[in-house]
Amino acid sequence: MTTSLPPAPAGHADAGDTPLATLIDGESMVPALAPREWVVEAARRQGRSHALLLTSGKGLAVLRHGQLALRAPCLAWLPPGMAQSVRLEAGGAGYMLSAAEELVSRASSASQHAAALRNVADRLLHIGPDEMTSGVDMLRPVFEAVNHELRQGAKGAAGIVAAYLAIVLTHLWRMSDIDPEAPTGDRPGSVVFQRFLRVVELHFREHWPISRYARTLGVTERRLHAAAMRSAGCGPLAVVHGRLLQEARVRLQQSPLPVAQVAYGLGFRDTAHFNRFFKRHMGEPPGSYRRRMLESAAREDLTYSAWP
Repeated sequence: MTTSLPPAPAGHADAGDTPLATLIDGESMVPALAPREWVVEAARRQGRSHALLLTSGKGLAVLRHGQLALRAPCLAWLPPGMAQSVRLEAGGAGYMLSAAEELVSRASSASQHAAALRNVADRLLHIGPDEMTSGVDMLRPVFEAVNHELRQGAKGAAGIVAAYLAIVLTHLWRMSDIDPEAPTGDRPGSVVFQRFLRVVELHFREHWPISRYARTLGVTERRLHAAAMRSAGCGPLAVVHGRLLQEARVRLQQSPLPVAQVAYGLGFRDTAHFNRFFKRHMGEPPGSYRRRMLESAAREDLTYSAWP
């Protein structure tokens, strides 16, 4: 069975905060009688990091270049563009988090060990059973707490989730045998790509040309393109468009604002331009997409309300 990680509930966003649903997805992988596979390289998760805590059973992370065998208890950190899917054998269980760069940056920068955690977050890491004997009991409540915050969507949830993610990164730092101050030479271009994602998060609504992103980062457009291709499997413009489309979908589903105001809020010069952009990527105009999502949510509510 092949599935993709479901979107997190909408959640609550404080004034000026990015909605939690755009920052992280959470998945509890419960035991099943048959093997399962989670696709983690879906379009809406491009540029995300994945934290996997396997509490029982065995599995396999299929990477862009190679594979990573998983045996519980273990903890794996898969940086952006590194993983394609996670396969779990029958009976396996655990948790997976898929975090946007904005949240990873917030989690690492809030610590007094910010440089070390940032370096850890840029690496592919795997903490096996020997090192995880006691760590799994400490980390299980952390992953459960993140999923709780996603379900509740309470005020300040993004800040709490960032704090929990910092705990995961700190455990990775403590249990790994790498020098966190050493360059991340195992993933060429990762530093440039991570810096690019942070700049995109700040300016994707301003519709910068890629040349401006490159100038801001102090690299050539060719180097930026190469870094994006290695890390995300697509060019930098596709990364920017993916982030813009992600935000558009969230706002259309969660905001009562007219499509025109959603378009202006995302930096489009007019509604027609936004309609063309959205339809080119989603196959339907934003108004139709919003109606379809609302109808789907209504049908789901009716289904649940009919339960005894």
